[in-house]
Amino acid sequence: MWKLKVKKTEIKAPSKGELSPPSPGTLVTAAQRIHENIKAIEAHAAGIRERAIQIGRDLITVKIHKKHGDFLDYINVEFQMTPRTAQRYMRVAEFTDLNPETIDMKLPLSALYALMEANFAPEILEDIKQKGVPKTGVGIKKAIAAQHTADDVVTMMPVDPTAQKAHDKAVHNAVALLMEHLPEGTLAKLTKHCAAAGWHELTDALKEAAHGAH
Repeated sequence: MWKLKVKKTEIKAPSKGELSPPSPGTLVTAAQRIHENIKAIEAHAAGIRERAIQIGRDLITVKIHKKHGDFLDYINVEFQMTPRTAQRYMRVAEFTDLNPETIDMKLPLSALYALMEANFAPEILEDIKQKGVPKTGVGIKKAIAAQHTADDVVTMMPVDPTAQKAHDKAVHNAVALLMEHLPEGTLAKLTKHCAAAGWHELTDALKEAAHGAH
């Protein structure tokens, strides 16, 4: 059994007297190459993002023509694709269709995945536009986590009883209006979308009202 040989290169920090600034020509050339390579990487990332979104849209089309079991078998045989991978492709396509501004922001695929898999407030997108949040999956996850922490602190603050009563009544009236005018199937879909959007209070109110109606 052969072993891969790796040459170990030890980099020693030069002493202060050994440091010498690069020549202007070398510095300019290096900076130019860095700019060119950054642009190439960004273009490559944009291509990956666009192809992933298109795959998701096409998978949605395939799913329309195939039953659930047939769809899973088809993508496995045809593309060697797992259900989880297909689901992520379709979700990112749906997410960008619902939030087209995320395409204009030129977010990489990892950042789109981070956004679609978490409940976030619109302020996050504004922070990204203003370059307050790094355009990376890790950067966006950290920003969303910080936002949730801030929301938890606000939730723990004392609430004015009169304002809370008015708020609860408004939620009750809104749900009653929805129950009166929307068919049961549409209400079920609305409840599902509210849960996905992180509107937990409205989700719970809709579920409670639906349960009481049966």
